[in-house]
Amino acid sequence: IKGKKILITGGSKGIGKDIAIAFAKLGANIVISGRNAKDLVDTTDELRKLNPNCFYEVADMQKVDDIYRMVDNTVTTLGGIDVLINNAGVNIPKPALEVTEEDWDRVLDTNLKGAFFCSQRAGKYMLEQGYGKIINIASQMAFVGYIDRSAYCSSKGGMMFNNKEFYEDVLKRIPLGKLSQPSDVTGAVVFLASDLSNYITGETIKVDGGWTAI
Repeated sequence: IKGKKILITGGSKGIGKDIAIAFAKLGANIVISGRNAKDLVDTTDELRKLNPNCFYEVADMQKVDDIYRMVDNTVTTLGGIDVLINNAGVNIPKPALEVTEEDWDRVLDTNLKGAFFCSQRAGKYMLEQGYGKIINIASQMAFVGYIDRSAYCSSKGGMMFNNKEFYEDVLKRIPLGKLSQPSDVTGAVVFLASDLSNYITGETIKVDGGWTAI
């Protein structure tokens, strides 16, 4: 992780902030993004106590121009982008019969459209450099649904299927192209045995280089 160039959307609070702190402790170079400049400044100040190479970008994930600027500035600031973490998200809890068009658009534009165009922009840089990882923070509600969460569930379910489409679209250009080695499995096993995985249970983790994603 040390020296990795990482962009975390929605990184000023909640899950995104916790992820940023964890990476800063490990020596990653980080850009966090969000809409609230004060929150970003406060969090970046915290991160810089762990690693001085931490920065922020003010960006609205509903606006594609903001997204492109954010990713481009990240590449300029960090000298590239190794990891994109699509974490930014919004939820407007309402019964399905009361959801307005404005509610729907805000949730879907932030959670789904925003993540897609972040991945698109960062993916172009990753293809050029021949390396990169995109991590999307979805939700259990993408699998099971939940009361008063129609727009949110739709956005997170869409994010999951965007994962598959995006993978299929770029696979032929950046295939793993190799058989697995014992060390490939070891990383997953060590993670699952560590305290980092304490909230994971009852899951089947595939370590297959994307073979079953085809």
